[in-house]
Amino acid sequence: MSNLLDFTFSLFIKAIHLEKWYKPVNETLFDGRISKLVDMSAGCLGVCLLLACEILAWGQVTTAAPLTGRDVCRLTESERQGELGIWVDVPVDYAHPTLAQTQIYGWTLKPFNPDLESFVYFMGGPGASAHQVRFRELSQWNVIYFDQRGVACSRPENQELVLDGRFYSSEAIARDADLLRQKFGIQKWSVYAHSYGTIPGTIYAHLFPEYTKALVLEGVVESGEAGLWNAPHRRKWLQRFYNKLDPELQGVVQKLSQPPGNELLFSQIAFSMSYSDSAEEELTKYLHIQRDLELASSQPLPFGSSPSGLTLDGLSEETIQEARGYLFFSNQNYEAITCRELSAMDLKSNFYYLFQKGKFLFDESQAGQATRISGCLNYGLSPGSPFIKVYEAKSYPLRIPVTYFQGTTDGATEAPMAVHHYKFVAKGFAQLLLKINGGHQPNQSLVLASDASSSVITQSELQTEIFQKALRGLSIDPALLRQFNQTSVTDWVMTKKNF
Repeated sequence: MSNLLDFTFSLFIKAIHLEKWYKPVNETLFDGRISKLVDMSAGCLGVCLLLACEILAWGQVTTAAPLTGRDVCRLTESERQGELGIWVDVPVDYAHPTLAQTQIYGWTLKPFNPDLESFVYFMGGPGASAHQVRFRELSQWNVIYFDQRGVACSRPENQELVLDGRFYSSEAIARDADLLRQKFGIQKWSVYAHSYGTIPGTIYAHLFPEYTKALVLEGVVESGEAGLWNAPHRRKWLQRFYNKLDPELQGVVQKLSQPPGNELLFSQIAFSMSYSDSAEEELTKYLHIQRDLELASSQPLPFGSSPSGLTLDGLSEETIQEARGYLFFSNQNYEAITCRELSAMDLKSNFYYLFQKGKFLFDESQAGQATRISGCLNYGLSPGSPFIKVYEAKSYPLRIPVTYFQGTTDGATEAPMAVHHYKFVAKGFAQLLLKINGGHQPNQSLVLASDASSSVITQSELQTEIFQKALRGLSIDPALLRQFNQTSVTDWVMTKKNF
């Protein structure tokens, strides 16, 4: 993973350097492609940093006095501007709800209006927070965000609980969300869940159908078995992509994957790009630019050191940076939930593929497995532990309206998972929308607030209309999808049942 970060950082800095110094010399070569690289590598970098937090998390246990959730909130006020937060007391263990309590932090970005419709957002991860998520053009809704237990402002108060694997579970997160609903005084709301969030989102709608108007799932996890990690569909797609490349670009892949230590690098790059729509096209552009950069400048460029810094309330910069790190990612939540529910200790639980002699191969490293098992042991979780229960969506049948948004080339959660969830979990009205060549955020990338071109704004407005129909549990009109498809290079196709 560090190789991927090093590569992306160097490419990002090199692109900026070349755009500034080499473009005046060779206008033909740098006719916008370097600017495109800056944008692409910056986007890749965001995903890479999150993945790095996840991968590098294994086995790292702090011995320092832990920051509580309230500490994290207090030390990150500047990063959370505009949040209107509330705290809700929830049981540490729902099997023994009166023994001990912890606190969950929820927030809105505008004053809560009881006369408006509401939906709650289950963030992906596990371990990630939603403090940078902003939905566009949803003035008719109360959007309820919350930090899942153990994450950011919902960190527990003592280190024993932080390192207790029994504290973390998707069902507990779902039950926490319902106490948040009660705190807001909402009778019935919609549930929107993305990626890992589709697990507690599914469980919530199963446990509390009387409070769920509709469920919207995007980037769907249907099973926590090892196939979630090694994703055979994704490996076949990556192999087909490589086989179609011309020999020159195949050579770029081979150079990126040179041993020792780089055999996983290209699959890591491809995985990060599969979060976006048209991943194959973007990955091809990436290889073209990498080839051009090699032709133009083979000298590595230095990356500047971080500025030294500020203090707050007499606290060290290290403590403040620790709080900022906790605000966006909790490796404890990530490790404990992947150990308990997502087969982290399985030999085949690896996202990336070895590239050897033109083939992408499953990485079944015993050393990697040993590292993951060691990480799980930090939380009292071991192979065969009675607390291990691998998630299966079929255990949580749904009878409320369900809408699925899924990209066909999503590299994080494969499209067959959404199809299986639609077929076997949704028992009532359901509609499945597949975006051809769509990535991991086929809906979310357009309904989140961002600066964009006029054509993308048109797509965003249409997608927001589609999204709101899904939130209301309404049947989406095929004519609306056709209108969207006329504005986009990635088309939606749809199927429905029980309508």
